[in-house]
Amino acid sequence: IFDWDDTLCPTTSGDTAEAGELQAHALVAEHLLRTASRLGCVAIVSMAGRGWIEESTRKYMPGMQAVLEELQVPVTLSRVGVPWRRMREACSDDRDPSHYLKQRSMRGVVADFRRCAPEARSVISVGDAEAERLALQDVLLRQPCGGLLGKAVKLKRRSPPSPSSPRSSRRWRRPCPGSRSTTTTSTWNSAASSSCTPCTHRLETGPRYPYPLPTRALWEVAALH
Repeated sequence: IFDWDDTLCPTTSGDTAEAGELQAHALVAEHLLRTASRLGCVAIVSMAGRGWIEESTRKYMPGMQAVLEELQVPVTLSRVGVPWRRMREACSDDRDPSHYLKQRSMRGVVADFRRCAPEARSVISVGDAEAERLALQDVLLRQPCGGLLGKAVKLKRRSPPSPSSPRSSRRWRRPCPGSRSTTTTSTWNSAASSSCTPCTHRLETGPRYPYPLPTRALWEVAALH
């Protein structure tokens, strides 16, 4: 289950990125989706509004819409079509609306996964925020999901260096050998108690690109297979 904005799509940094960087990111995102599709069912769950997926692909990743259609990747927009009462619940008691709404969406996605791949034993969430991890954790720990193993990969957010930084200009777009991973994973089991604490560890999978596009992190996720 992939998030869209700032995960597959470089929404925040796309307007300031160079054309070559966007092209490289689109290729990595396509590679990741094709790799995931070979391994199992794939879905996108996003807090985007209606029409944003199509608009953002045209703007940042031309051709990605054709890839989504070819791979038949369903896209669920968590806040589109939500009844007013449910939306009010999502925003009550200082609750994170993304967590609540994505939990509702992921519940349906996981059910679809169980129907299309009953032999599956794991569900993996990939996103840039805690909402995706907490939403999948709630779905698997609080719903009867047949003992599915849940795994969450969270992309780390990064900011570009300031123009005055000695690593600005071209140099800060190259890999930094020995730098730390751009992803964090959490793992838990739906058969466990809802009070269990997921085991979290960092992935040390090589260098990363310091510019704010999540390209390198997506490449690391693709390498997990």
